[in-house]
Amino acid sequence: MEWNKQEVQEAFISRLIHGAPTTMYNIGVGPKSEYLTLKTIYPNMNIFGCEPLASEYKGLRKRFNGKLHEVAIGEKTGKAEISYHRDAMMGASILRPVEAADCTKTVKVITLDEFDELCGKPDRILLWADIEGMELSMLKSGPKLLDSGRVRWINLEEHIDDTGDRENIQYLLEKFAFRRIMTYNKHQKHNDVVYVHNGEQGRK
Repeated sequence: MEWNKQEVQEAFISRLIHGAPTTMYNIGVGPKSEYLTLKTIYPNMNIFGCEPLASEYKGLRKRFNGKLHEVAIGEKTGKAEISYHRDAMMGASILRPVEAADCTKTVKVITLDEFDELCGKPDRILLWADIEGMELSMLKSGPKLLDSGRVRWINLEEHIDDTGDRENIQYLLEKFAFRRIMTYNKHQKHNDVVYVHNGEQGRK
């Protein structure tokens, strides 16, 4: 199978995985296609996604190959206002301002632990999150899940200018027995970073 550049980036984490995930938590599905690319590699993997702007992405529900929840993940259960740019449909944020945002939407917010409950608390989870700088808040909302050992791999978008968040994410995940093993897909303002649970052998 011949992949385009985006699909190659989405498939990158598979180089660092031994065996196969049985579940993917796709936090912040957005307009991309990692759930399709990784399902091609791991056809038996169950996929659960959350996307608070799901109704704004034309065709997403039809395209998504798993169970999609129209919620945001945050530290507290409740509601929050998301700012976003309707044309680009990029840079959505719950708490942080978005440059040139021309739309807002009030969305339901649940914690990562609550999301895990909704999904039935599966095992061997690949946690994938691209949520525009809200990754630390998302992780802090899932202490039970992260402590369970059921998450084996984590792929996060890391914002280079958020030095404090980056250091706090690494510190938080190290407390839950994750080690940072790779940075890839490097851009001026953000990279992707992969963490692997210490109980899971990761390729280097």
